[in-house]
Amino acid sequence: MATEAKKTLRPVIADINFSHIARSMGKSPSWLYHKLDNRDGCGGFVDFTADELLQLGDVLNDLSSRLSMVASDLMATAASFSQAKAV
Repeated sequence: MATEAKKTLRPVIADINFSHIARSMGKSPSWLYHKLDNRDGCGGFVDFTADELLQLGDVLNDLSSRLSMVASDLMATAASFSQAKAV
């Protein structure tokens, strides 16, 4: 059964390196995969704590900010190429 967090992540789940996300949280990749599947690694059921969800949100917000900055830089570079060709 998917957690609410996993359902929320569904639109981007294939585009994110969850190993890196887990390490950014100070956790192992298997910890994060187990949490996303409501497993505790020993066969029991467990969900994210509120603090873990906040930490995951912070890591994803940081990634989002960095992606936005890179996208803006690429668009500015493309615009400068277009202007240079026009001259």
